[in-house]
Amino acid sequence: MKKRNIKIIIWSLIIIIIFGILFSQILLISPPFTSCDYSDIDKYSKQVLEKKDPSICNKLAEKCFPDSSPRSSCYQEIAISLKNYSICEKMSRPGVDYCGFQIAIKKQDTSWCYEPKKEGYVNSKEEDTNYCLSSLAAYNENLSICQLIREKETKWGIEDCYYHFVKVSIYELHKEPSDFIGVCKKISNNSKKDSCFLDIGYVSEDKKICDNIINIEKRDQCISGRRVN
Repeated sequence: MKKRNIKIIIWSLIIIIIFGILFSQILLISPPFTSCDYSDIDKYSKQVLEKKDPSICNKLAEKCFPDSSPRSSCYQEIAISLKNYSICEKMSRPGVDYCGFQIAIKKQDTSWCYEPKKEGYVNSKEEDTNYCLSSLAAYNENLSICQLIREKETKWGIEDCYYHFVKVSIYELHKEPSDFIGVCKKISNNSKKDSCFLDIGYVSEDKKICDNIINIEKRDQCISGRRVN
């Protein structure tokens, strides 16, 4: 019985030693995983912007292996600064389309909305294009961009663009809500128009805006400031 126990102990030790050797070999073969030093990220990002040389972002691969996020952030910063879509392509996904959209905003480039997206479409190609145009209209404070909407190809129409313009302006860009009453009035669909005025009235101190709402329930929500979706 004692001999059997000794054999078990010996074999257990042999197995532990073998696993130990294999693990040490893996560590020797594998490149070291280093944590990101954000001071280095700032340093390289500044160099990229000063020298306008995106290749400097690659140095972050040595500092942040295997994390590619800081490298992508570096590429995004220089791409937007130089308004260069091609630099966005160097980023890891997700983020390529966001990078492109930020450049499109700066350039007021509606043509980008018609380009195939690298990360696929949320809905259909046409609907995503119209959503993109609607967002560009809001971020560039240019309502006329809504006229580019192709209504026959998608459910997302010009009036959806008007409504989206208002929501982005007041919730994301924090513009004065009452400045967009005229945009809501452009909407002919009563349900969408009510929702548009509800969004304005919900964040505005002027509750007289709520008088524009036809639907009684939505009007009450607007006045009370308690929105129920």
